[in-house]
Amino acid sequence: LFRVFSIAAIGILQLSRLSVRGGRNGSTTGLGGAIDNSGKLTVSEAFLMNNLAGGGGAINNSGNVNVSKTVFINNNAIGGGALSNERGTADISNSSIIGNRSSTGGLENRQGVMTILNSTIHDNDGDISSGIFNLDPGTLLIKNSSIANNNGLGFIGAGIVNSGVATIINTTISGNLADDVGGLYNAGRAELQNSILALNGSRSPNADCSGPNEITSLGNNIIGDPSGCNINLLPT
Repeated sequence: LFRVFSIAAIGILQLSRLSVRGGRNGSTTGLGGAIDNSGKLTVSEAFLMNNLAGGGGAINNSGNVNVSKTVFINNNAIGGGALSNERGTADISNSSIIGNRSSTGGLENRQGVMTILNSTIHDNDGDISSGIFNLDPGTLLIKNSSIANNNGLGFIGAGIVNSGVATIINTTISGNLADDVGGLYNAGRAELQNSILALNGSRSPNADCSGPNEITSLGNNIIGDPSGCNINLLPT
């Protein structure tokens, strides 16, 4: 069991144009198979693959992390297959999160601040969620991205499970599959603008959206099947 990098609260690490693979922190409480960050971490043009941990298969973050032009593939964890953000700040841009596995899917924002820009979250597996899990009071912004073909193996959701605050702009959520809702499960505050939420699958009638709280449309959205959720439309 060997984690590759560990950054303390006063530490600064920049990684560029390399692969980090085979990191192991295999206990149920072990954090960050490849990287555990409590300081300031920058990752660019990298591959993080085949890493394993209890939380954050590739990266566990409780500090500040900026990821750009990076591929996360085939990482595994109990929470956050690719990356778990534990009350930290995580910025992800122009990156791909593909084929990762955890109970909460590819990305987990656990009471932190996460921004996802120009990225793809595809073909991840999970139980509670398989694409992105945003836990209250986490704040999640997704813009110009694609969340597709994620497979929820459990009973809640596939594409996005939100109990915090989620703002989704210019994003496609499609082709996700789960027991309860394939697209977006909302138990917090969720806003959609210029986005597509359609053609998701579910083993219940709530294919595209579900949850106890309403979803607010800020305009120009396409929602395939809104029957499973309450949509608050922008006044005309």
